[in-house]
Amino acid sequence: MSTSLSPLLAPMLSSAAMRAVCDDVACLQHMLDFEAALARAEAATGVIPASAAGPIGKACKAGAFDLAALAEAATRSGNLAIPLVKALTADVARTDAEAARYVHWGATSQDVIDTAAMLGLRAAIDALLGDIGRAIAGFAGSLIFAGMHIVFFAGWITANSVSGIRHFDPRPFSLLGTFIGLEAILLASFILIRQARIGRRADEREHLMLQVLLLTEKEITAVLDLNRQIAKKIGLEHAADRPLMEELSRNTSIEDVAQNIRENISSE
Repeated sequence: MSTSLSPLLAPMLSSAAMRAVCDDVACLQHMLDFEAALARAEAATGVIPASAAGPIGKACKAGAFDLAALAEAATRSGNLAIPLVKALTADVARTDAEAARYVHWGATSQDVIDTAAMLGLRAAIDALLGDIGRAIAGFAGSLIFAGMHIVFFAGWITANSVSGIRHFDPRPFSLLGTFIGLEAILLASFILIRQARIGRRADEREHLMLQVLLLTEKEITAVLDLNRQIAKKIGLEHAADRPLMEELSRNTSIEDVAQNIRENISSE
């Protein structure tokens, strides 16, 4: 699948989320995810050596493969799985020849293709539901939506209040009330789905930020410790052994930080 659409037309034809799902690299990654999961499952059950799962999993990165070469090879083999498995095996063999023997162990090309298709379909459904939810929630909050409802309700009430014509929903307009209730339930559901997705994205960003901050803390601690060692070598022990420098040079215990956060939250 390719998403090489015109930059001018692509936003009108599909959403960014759906283009990412249908991208060639994403489709290839789904196939590699199958291979990595297969190796982990077989290693966990003793089908293949436990040491083989790591090298196979590390090699399952779509960015490391030549898409054009795989596409050309697929025209000769009849499907993409065969050349991909060969390329993956060769890649793993460069770092661990023994692990390369167990790439795609016991599986078929159809297993790879079908599983990758289902992974892509699941991602596409998630993206589609997200797009629909955003569209409905956005439209429900617009002036056009409010104006349409005002006109609709006014027409409904007028049609069932004017004398001389048959009233299909006479006062107290119970049918109209039913429609309004059903619409409110559906709109609330879409809004809640959208809020849940926004919450998950926020959690993912916060988790990523935490990982970045922890990595930064480790790097700064290593630099401070290195500077202390250099200071001692050049005769600046009094500066290197300051209590503040010693404290800053110690590795931060993640468990202690988490416990401190839990205590602060519980006390509020």
